[in-house]
Amino acid sequence: MSTLPRKKQCHKCGQVLPIEMFHKDKRTKDGHHTYCATCKNKLHRALHKTEQWKHWRRSKHLRESYGITEEDLQKILKLQGGICKICGTDTPEGKGWVVDHNHKTGEVRGILCAKCNTGLGMFGDSKERLQKAINYLVL
Repeated sequence: MSTLPRKKQCHKCGQVLPIEMFHKDKRTKDGHHTYCATCKNKLHRALHKTEQWKHWRRSKHLRESYGITEEDLQKILKLQGGICKICGTDTPEGKGWVVDHNHKTGEVRGILCAKCNTGLGMFGDSKERLQKAINYLVL
């Protein structure tokens, strides 16, 4: 007795496709998503381009990484006068404002522009290495 391959109709495009073309989903009766993989992937790509998605991801990152909200970040930035705590710029390039924190304690030190934060990170938060770089620059 041979078994025929199971098929399912995609709720998005309407195509009847082999069940293997649908991602697994424990929440559904048949254990597979209602959209085929192609439609689901298109939907996710479109979703990830929206401002709502970007805001949600940023909020999640701030909360999980530093224990602060976007509002907390803005309050800290306002206390700093709206400028990078190191270079003093009020218009950060690239990724914009980033949270600087102590990697050992997790404590938030301030808000920096991406360039200054990257610079500190490259020196591994080492005061000695940073001082050696300063000494090198003044030669």
